Amino acid sequence: MTKTPTPPPTLRRSYLYVPSSSDKMLEKTKTSDSDVFVYDLEDSVAPNINDKVTARERLKAFLAVEF
Repeated sequence: MTKTPTPPPTLRRSYLYVPSSSDKMLEKTKTSDSDVFVYDLEDSVAPNINDKVTARERLKAFLAVEF
């Protein structure tokens, strides 16, 4: 059995926290040079339960599209 070589670890220099309640901010991740994206569904979203549900659906739709 042949093992595929493991690539060397990559340094993660920048993390971008993105509020999932904002289409504008989600779109910016497509062109950002950040190494890691953290899509926030809690702290950056208004405390209204409807806003949190909408943010989850917005992120789900955004991630379903290939780019």
